[in-house]
This record gives sequence, C-alpha cells and structure tokens, in this order.
Amino acid sequence: DGTKAAFYSGDALCVVPVSPETGRPTGPHKKIQKTPLRWQGNPGWSPDGNKLTYYTKEDLWAIDSDGTNLKQITTTQETREIGPAWSPDGKTIAFGTTGRNTIGLYDVENDTFSELAETGYRCFPAWSPDGNWIIGNWDKLYFYSRDHKAEFEYSPPKEVGGYFSCQEDGRMFFFHGSYFGNTGLRIASSEGGPSFEPVHLLTNWGTPRWSKDGKLIGIQGEDEDGNIAMRIVPLAGGRSYVIDLDNLVEGKPFPFTFSSDLGKLLFKVERGDGKEDLFCVSISPEDARTKGPAVKIFDGWRREGAFNIVISLSPDGEKAALIHEGDIWIAFTNGDDPVRIPQKAGYLRWTHNGKALLLNYSGWSLLENPGPQGRFIELLDDGKRIECRWNRIDISPDNTRCAMISGNQIKIIPLDKRGPTRILDIGEFKDCGSIKWSPDGQSLAFVGMKETDDPVHSPDGIPHIYKISLDGGKPVRVASDDDDYKEELSWSPDGKWFAYSVERTVKVRPESTIWAAGLDEIIKKH
Repeated sequence: DGTKAAFYSGDALCVVPVSPETGRPTGPHKKIQKTPLRWQGNPGWSPDGNKLTYYTKEDLWAIDSDGTNLKQITTTQETREIGPAWSPDGKTIAFGTTGRNTIGLYDVENDTFSELAETGYRCFPAWSPDGNWIIGNWDKLYFYSRDHKAEFEYSPPKEVGGYFSCQEDGRMFFFHGSYFGNTGLRIASSEGGPSFEPVHLLTNWGTPRWSKDGKLIGIQGEDEDGNIAMRIVPLAGGRSYVIDLDNLVEGKPFPFTFSSDLGKLLFKVERGDGKEDLFCVSISPEDARTKGPAVKIFDGWRREGAFNIVISLSPDGEKAALIHEGDIWIAFTNGDDPVRIPQKAGYLRWTHNGKALLLNYSGWSLLENPGPQGRFIELLDDGKRIECRWNRIDISPDNTRCAMISGNQIKIIPLDKRGPTRILDIGEFKDCGSIKWSPDGQSLAFVGMKETDDPVHSPDGIPHIYKISLDGGKPVRVASDDDDYKEELSWSPDGKWFAYSVERTVKVRPESTIWAAGLDEIIKKH
C-alpha cells in the first residue's frame, strides 16, 4: 500500500514506515526477523501490505510485517527457492528455483505447490498487474501465462537497460543505470604484482580456458546484442572475437564450455519438451571459428542443476561427462553412443589429466577410467569421507594427491593412502575457496577472504588470490591491486599467469535513465 518499506540490514529483515508521496521514512525502522541474510533479492510484499516473504539458505519464509506469525513455506533439500513474488490477488506466490531452474507456484490458501515452467536459468519472477502473466528476467524477458497456454520471450532495445517493474496502469518500466555491473575477466601474474584487464568491460560467465601455447583464452561471454556467446581473448589484449555458431544445427545454440585446450566447444539446443540435445564442434582458437560440422553427442538430456555442476568436457575434448536422470553418462564427441554409469552424483568434473572424474555424492570420490568398468576411490581424510564445497578440493595433475581446504589449512592427501597427510598453514582467513593446483604440481592457488572492519558492505571479507608452494612457507598474494570478488581461477599451461572471473561495478555514463513500454502491446504482439 506504499506506507511501509522492507530491507535487509545484513543480520535481519527490517520494516520502516515511509511516506508514499516522498518515499522518505516517517519513523524508526524495526528489525522483524533476525537471521543471516546475504546475496538477497527484494523481499516480497503481499498486496495488502500485511505480510512479507523472503528466502534464506535454501527455503522460503513468510512473516507478518509486525514480526509475528513466522512460517516456513518450503523445506526442500535438492533445490534453492528464490525471489518470492505475490500475485495481485494475494492468493499465489511465484518463486524461482536454482538447481531445477523452474518457476514454482505456491497456493497460499490451500498450502499446495505446482510448477509453472522450466526456465533454463535462475529466475526472479514478477507478475503482470492483471495476474495473468508471470515475467522472468534474465538475459531477456520471458513471459509465461498463468494458465500454461502460452509463453514467449521479449528482447527490449539494448539502450533501455534491464527490467524494473510493472505498474497498475499497464506500463512496464526499464532502468538503465549509470553503473555497469557484470562478471568480467582479469589476468594476474603468478609471481605477484598488479592485475590487468585484457579487454575493457568484457563479460565472462565461466571458467577461462587456455590455448596450448598460453597465448589465447576462451570464455563464455556475450555478443554485441547481449546473447550468450563464446569468445577468444588474446592474452596480449586489444579486442576479443566471437565464435559464430549460426547455421550449424536447427534451433538456437546455447554454448557453455570449451575443452581445456580450446580444441572443442560444447553447446545445447532446446527441444521444446523440457529436454535438450547436446552438440560438440571443433574450433580453431587462432582463427576464432568452428572447424567442420557439429556432432550430436547426447539426445534428450534432461538437465538438473547448473551447467558447471552437471556436465564436464574432458581436457582433450573427446568425452563429456554429464548427469542425466540421476545417473552419470559418458558421451563421445565423435558421435559414438553414450555410455551409462549407474552411479549417483550431484557434481562432477574431469581431473587435470582427463583420466578420472571427481564427483560428489554423500562425500567426494574419484572414478578412474570412467565407464562401466571404472574404479571408484573414496577420498578420505583421517578415515572419513571428505565433505566440502566443490571449490575447496582439487586433484593434482598426476592424479596422485588430493588438496582440500579445511579451516585455515590446506591438506595434501595421497590417494593411495600410503603416505602421510601434509599440512600447509594458510593463515587467518575468514573463508577460502577456488583452490587450484599449478600445472607442474608444485604450488597451489586459492582465494582467501580477509576480514575487514566493514561488516555491512563486506560481510564475508575482501577476497584476494594467494599462491603457496608445497615446500611450505607463507601464502603470497597476487593481483595486488584487485579487491573485487573473484572465483574460477585458471592457471596458464606454463604456470606464469592466472585468468579468473571477477565481479565488478564501473561507472560508464553520467546519469541513469528510466524507459517505459506498454505491457499490453508487448503481449498482443507476441
């Protein structure tokens, strides 16, 4: 009703009275629910202004705006529910899921759930004023009718920016800020010193891959129209080059990973039945183009989770490991029939030498010689299965040792269990992750979160990249000028450079702008 506003304070959900005319507070704020809330989207107000929905950890919660009647709405383990939004009539809450990548609907009166659509992306849904459409916002706008009878996508002009809100009068607003925020690509010397950006404001969504000679880097970025595209970036910088995938197959290719040597590229095509076909094509990184026809390697993949969790292309590009309907499959990029491995996994990736799969299901294990006759090795720490996040564990290039972050230590554990565990003290960090072996197996790199005196703007600390030798000693910081959040570390083949993803915000224009479009006109046109 415009008389209250909700916001997160870092440790609580808060409500403050405001003036609908000025938008300014008219009284003190109140913490209505104390809980750790980070990386949040907006809280969801009920239409009458009496209730709020929010998400924390994996689940959705509802609470009255005065802080009473707290209710847990979802209790799922395999997915995370995000972005709750009330329908205009207050009877339904729409929400997105990560893991399954869907739009779900919660019937408030009957306490029941249904699924509206598979989105293929993380979705923060919004309702049209009449309650007949739900809008998903990602690289484009996706419209889903509430009665499941229609859906379409809409690409607003690039100059209008991103979706902002729908008004009761049927106008849709877009906001183009003066700041540009994305996940970019940076390079740092493994010997220390400042980092550099090879191409200014280049978008990078995944793990950078290196050519064999270390002179080129392949990333998942965007083309000039904002569509997902694969780019080749020279280490020397200057400009980057999009790999054209048009006219390779029927349908629209969605590319998402290179092989480690930049020799192959993997992409998918949606089929319209909730499944996807996987294709692989050879590329020339020097010419930034495809070579030869695309090969279908898997028919009817039903993806569960994010790409980098459930599919991995081997370093030589000859095989793809993926999770399909709960089991592991090995697909071959020459088009041979895929092989099913009856083994559950929630995460997998090839080891550096391509001879084994690192996978997680109720603890970490290694599958050597992946196939029906492969050998499983449980990864143990002091006799217990290793359990940690996917970015806190890595296998050495020769497949003989496991490195894992445990507290403020790195443990080096021999896989044959014949030698002792080595301990590297990495100092006092609030958190650590993104551990990676150097190509020669003599060093490790990781991202360490240093605690700061600013718990509001840097609740997790400031992330820095460190390198530590297996011979011991203290971690040495690299990228000495870079305090932005970073992940997806990738060593160059010669071990001289790091490429990594960095989240940053840069002012690119003097002022922000707001644009409007007619919602009814957009729907009628499609």
